[in-house]
Amino acid sequence: MKTKTIICLVSRQAMANVIPVLELKPQKVILLITKEEELVAINLKKLFNKYNVETVIFNKKLDAYNIDKVKKVCMDVIRESDDEVILNLTGGTKTMAVAAYEIFRSVDKKIIYHNPVGRKLIFLNPLNHTDIEVSIAINVEDYLLAHGYKITEEKTSSGMAEKYIKLFKNFDKSRFSDFIDFYNYAKKEIKLEDPKVSKQFKDFNFSKSYDKITLIDKKNNIKLNFSLSGFNFGDWLECLLFTILKEKHKPDDIKYSVKVEKDGIISEIDVMFTKDCCLYLYSCKDKKKTTKSDIYEIEVLRNVTGGTFGKANLVLTNDNPYLVSFGKQININTFNIKELF
Repeated sequence: MKTKTIICLVSRQAMANVIPVLELKPQKVILLITKEEELVAINLKKLFNKYNVETVIFNKKLDAYNIDKVKKVCMDVIRESDDEVILNLTGGTKTMAVAAYEIFRSVDKKIIYHNPVGRKLIFLNPLNHTDIEVSIAINVEDYLLAHGYKITEEKTSSGMAEKYIKLFKNFDKSRFSDFIDFYNYAKKEIKLEDPKVSKQFKDFNFSKSYDKITLIDKKNNIKLNFSLSGFNFGDWLECLLFTILKEKHKPDDIKYSVKVEKDGIISEIDVMFTKDCCLYLYSCKDKKKTTKSDIYEIEVLRNVTGGTFGKANLVLTNDNPYLVSFGKQININTFNIKELF
């Protein structure tokens, strides 16, 4: 369907407007905003401009709970637009949606609503119009941009995870569990500052000779070599999680070891991927003791993925009742990494 102008009601659920706009590819978007959601509109404008969609933040602000004012603004935007317009009713408060629906329907303008479950744009006016299947795939960068975040660093293109695939592809459920036990053992028992180290646990062997590191899976006869420079035990966990999620979920886009920035604050998320216009974030925790930074990182997950279009996951390698309890309180899926396999 060719669409000239889409009118959007802006709310904190940015994807409610991103999905219809990127799917219909209009020439122009007009964002109707409240004072409280002006920053959301600015982020949306940045994303839509990236795709060469002219975007206007309408100069008359709404009162989210004043029906008469919302109606007046809607009528004004219809009068000021010479183009064919269509209302996207997915965003905004319920009061805004009711008022906008009444005005646009009274002048027989098209009205759409995004159904995230069926992945369709359904028509509320005219009712006999055929639904539109949502076929777009949204990448991680665009999803973050719509929420005011930008990626400052990520390791996906480094090839680091691919180095581990030779090891991980041989794991069955039992061997996967053994590796997590070995990982916890290695984190606790191996001191990388020692010039020479040789440790074995559950038929995994870790050895270090000055700046050379070797990891051997004796059961599957697999050997990996590393240099000490830049080596981090946490890389094992990130790469393992990345490999499993990529294979299990077949995402539209996936990244690992990602640093994101918003308002000058940088946070790191271990793995994130998009699928069916939703964002999934995974943070790994391998400590029994929790710090304030751990809690803050979880809060970042909750803030980025709050609502219909995102899900935050906290992945543990050790039992940590406090983090499990905290995660449940703020609607973050919390589980032991062994449950992934």
